[in-house]
Amino acid sequence: MLAAGLGATHMDPNHVPDWMLGLAPAATALIFVAFGRLGLKIVGDSALNACISLIAASVTLLVQNDARIPPRSIMWILPLMLVVGGSLTLAERKYQNRRRRREGAAAVVVEDQEESGLEGRSAASTNGGTGTEDAGIMGSTDVSSDTYDHVPVSKWSSLVAFLLIVAFLLYLLVNHLAKGVEPPLLHVFSSFFIVGITIYGGGQVMLPLLVSVAVDPGWLSMDQFMVGFAIVQMTPGPLSNFAAYIGAIYMGVPGAIVGVVGFFLPGILLIIAVLPLWERVRKIPNVRPFLAGANATGLGLILAVGVALFLKVVRTPADAVVSIVIACVVGYLNYSSFKGVMFGALLGFLFSPTCLNWGQQAYIAITSS
Repeated sequence: MLAAGLGATHMDPNHVPDWMLGLAPAATALIFVAFGRLGLKIVGDSALNACISLIAASVTLLVQNDARIPPRSIMWILPLMLVVGGSLTLAERKYQNRRRRREGAAAVVVEDQEESGLEGRSAASTNGGTGTEDAGIMGSTDVSSDTYDHVPVSKWSSLVAFLLIVAFLLYLLVNHLAKGVEPPLLHVFSSFFIVGITIYGGGQVMLPLLVSVAVDPGWLSMDQFMVGFAIVQMTPGPLSNFAAYIGAIYMGVPGAIVGVVGFFLPGILLIIAVLPLWERVRKIPNVRPFLAGANATGLGLILAVGVALFLKVVRTPADAVVSIVIACVVGYLNYSSFKGVMFGALLGFLFSPTCLNWGQQAYIAITSS
């Protein structure tokens, strides 16, 4: 991705060569495929999760296209939505638990009074019913003291990692409120640090943050962004390698190195900070419902970035055909992302002015005529 980023600096930011015309529509199609696959798992039959996803998508589209909101502020708004989404599902779970306990207790009282009329027996049954219901909903939270005895991370290392995260987040918050100007490389590091620490729900979720970090301030054009996204889909490794591509376009090799370090460092620090306590944290009853809402919010972010990018990169009927075909090829025929992007590039070149010159009239021109 470093080589791809350095190579992209030599292309016209506002003009994509004909042989690359299909890359951006194909990459956009992959976003919608990811949204469809994750949606089946995350939303299910939950109306609340569906509403959270739609609201998150709507808010993201509105704030990212509002010129009055600076990109640095958007970087804080999107992570905040993850917290809000998780809090909503957590509140719903607590409400359901209280209601079920009340209904279960009332049912046991009525049944025992009808059968025996013994007040003491009724009270005992009520207490037992409540406890059973709560355990069935939330599961056991008992954790052995030996749960993480063999975790190869000391508590002191965990504390240092946690303090480093808190210290840098405080620095970012103070700098944001004071509207301070950072040196270029530090600005690259801090921007990718925010993306790295807030990424949740898969690599696709980071795309709206990366657009706010890199495209909106002018580090690279949307065409360069989408070409890089298509390339990273074809290469082995995580989607987070995209940081090297963006950093290389913006500031060459130093920008790529600093971008990658800034992106991966928060994840490493979080692992060190949380690992000794992860088994206990994971089994806390409130964690799972909170994560359900955060997942639903992340799904909404994926939908929002898919819609936003589709409107920006699908400029002609040929682009639309490429995007639809690749969505079907990858989503329904289960071809790999690599094959999908390659096939999209081939289709785009086939439709381009260099070959058949089909469907190349821009939608704006079609509408005006």
